[in-house]
Parts: sequence; C-alpha cells; structure tokens
Amino acid sequence: FVDEPVDRVGVLWDVAEHCFTTEAGARQCSTPEVSVHPMPVERRGNASIVSLAVGRNTMHVELKTAGERVNSYAIHVHREAATDSALLELYLAEVPFHEDFSLASGVYTAEVPLDVSAVTVWTRTRSAYATINGLAANGHLVSNSWQLTDGINVLFLDVTAQDESTHCQYTVLVDRRAGDAGAGAGGT
Repeated sequence: FVDEPVDRVGVLWDVAEHCFTTEAGARQCSTPEVSVHPMPVERRGNASIVSLAVGRNTMHVELKTAGERVNSYAIHVHREAATDSALLELYLAEVPFHEDFSLASGVYTAEVPLDVSAVTVWTRTRSAYATINGLAANGHLVSNSWQLTDGINVLFLDVTAQDESTHCQYTVLVDRRAGDAGAGAGGT
C-alpha cells in the first residue's frame, strides 16, 4: 500500500545467471532478460519505473532465457486516493475579504461598488488531485470570473478530493452596492 502522493514505483532487479543442462548433457548458463508489464514509463539499467493509478496496480515481471520463460512474478501495489479537499489560497483580485482566510471551510464576505460587474476568484488546492466545482486545478493557482448582480451575490466553491467523497465548501458573499466598497482585513 502506498499513499496518494506516490504516483510511480521503481521495479529493481538483480538477476543471477540461470544454468541448465541441455538435451545433449552440456551445462549452459545465461543471464535472463527481464520484462516488466505494464510497459514502464522509463527504464534505467536494471530498473523499470511504472506509473500507478489509484486503486490496485499489478505489475508482472517475467524472466526469459534463450526465448523460454524461466520465472514470472506478480507485484501488487495499492495506491490510496487523496482525501485532501482544502484550499491553500482563496482571494478576490478586486477587493480583500473582511475575514482572514483559513484552510478550513468558511464563509468570506466582500463589498464592491456598482461599477464592478464581475470579480475574479483566485484559488489553489492543497492537493494536486482535488477539483474545484468539478474542474481540475492540479494544485496550481487558478482563477474564475464571476458576473455580479446588484445586491448580495453568493459564490459557492465545492472542493472535492480525489477519493470523490471528501469535500470542503467555501462560500464567498460579494455585496455589490452603491457607495464605497468596504475594505476588508483578509487575504490569502
């Protein structure tokens, strides 16, 4: 079993010579060829690097000498799905939140004047495998523009972990109103 950050494993071998007696009674030795399936992402000398999917992964290692199979091994590796659904960053490009940002789910408020018709919400997931409202973020800082109506606008962000059952919800309330936009204390 490996945790979700492990997305590749190396299969390393040290093969001894395989000796056998031919039909004519002669002793013959050779070093078996090694093949790993599924096909490795990369092969380095006597090692193969294989990508792991979430769940059970089976690698078959086969040893052959003179075209005949000498031995075969199955290696099973179970990769856990990520359960991290937190945001690392959340902020508006136009104005700060009234609240300081916290990794935990929360409600954040901001005010903008009527001449602001849209806000850009910037987010970064803590896990490279989490999605925001169903869209992959890959752990990068991403933005999404939201059109605003007059009054209070509710922007809902649902961050889903790779296991697809762990969620964190963040709600951004943007009050678009006449007058000066209130200055907030928060940020990233």
